[in-house]
Amino acid sequence: MRKLIPTLMTTFLASTSSHSSTVFYTDTVDVRNNSPIVMLFTLPKANYSVFRKTGSHEVKSRVELSNYYSRNKKQDTPFNIDGETWILRNSYSYQLNQEYKLHFHTSLIQHTGGISDRLIYEYHEALSLPQNGRLDTEHDRLIWNLNYQGNNLLFLNENTSAWGDSEISLTWKASSHKGVQLSTTLKLPTGNYSKKTGSEQADITISINQQNPDWLGERTILGDTPLSLWYGVGLGYLGKISALSAIPRYPIVMSALGGIAWQTSKNWILKTQVDIHSPLFKTSIRELGWVPVQISFESLFQMRQDIAFSAMIAQDIRPRSVPDVIFSTGLSFAF
Repeated sequence: MRKLIPTLMTTFLASTSSHSSTVFYTDTVDVRNNSPIVMLFTLPKANYSVFRKTGSHEVKSRVELSNYYSRNKKQDTPFNIDGETWILRNSYSYQLNQEYKLHFHTSLIQHTGGISDRLIYEYHEALSLPQNGRLDTEHDRLIWNLNYQGNNLLFLNENTSAWGDSEISLTWKASSHKGVQLSTTLKLPTGNYSKKTGSEQADITISINQQNPDWLGERTILGDTPLSLWYGVGLGYLGKISALSAIPRYPIVMSALGGIAWQTSKNWILKTQVDIHSPLFKTSIRELGWVPVQISFESLFQMRQDIAFSAMIAQDIRPRSVPDVIFSTGLSFAF
């Protein structure tokens, strides 16, 4: 993925003739894999963050809805999930100087039967999309159930809510390589595993992202169209959940992302991004042992110079490896 995305974009946009073309910088789409169990960890994420003047602050808050449904039995390991997860994500960023930016993130999580099952079912029916096991007679139910070698390792069938894990990140911007950022994140175990809002273990990740490589600013095709392009990779070490220790697991997880944005007007930006990561567990269960692929679309409206509104939708490309759909909307304030 790291090599494929820049190669495809180079073929489409680059030219042997060099001249100044329009590029701009923007935050990447902050979408995550909110599938049950996987969401309890902080996976490596090669995000790009726009730097501001030294001493500036930025506060972001958004509401996120994830809907998932899957029933399967692989190698006598039943894993059934049905429900919705609502997350209120809050983050604060402080621009230390022109090379370093500090981020703090926390979230309030609720698992519930939900309200969108029928809407998603009808949407699949209208477009003749596969239901992946969804039935019109079963809507808005909550169930997490995992059995492994005859032992029940996970069960949840009642609404639950609690604070999730917190994250502290530090981003370094390379002064000698414009558009390159290196980030490291430490997850603090402030969540509650009994309520399925955290792993109660620390995770640590590192990632690198490049936005707007030189050739993008030298293109002749769409030279006057404001575009932004990014790609990155990440690596993370994840703590081990003792309740799930019976399932063989990969402690190291790798990730990659690539995306593009178009500034349609002075105040409006449209983004699309593809995210993947390596599996967490050594199992044939899709949700835990497959490589998930997720595509997201975001619309960002700059209401004022210091206030922005965003709306995002993410969809699974490999069915059941991530939630069927994720909706998100939020506001950001800079001061």
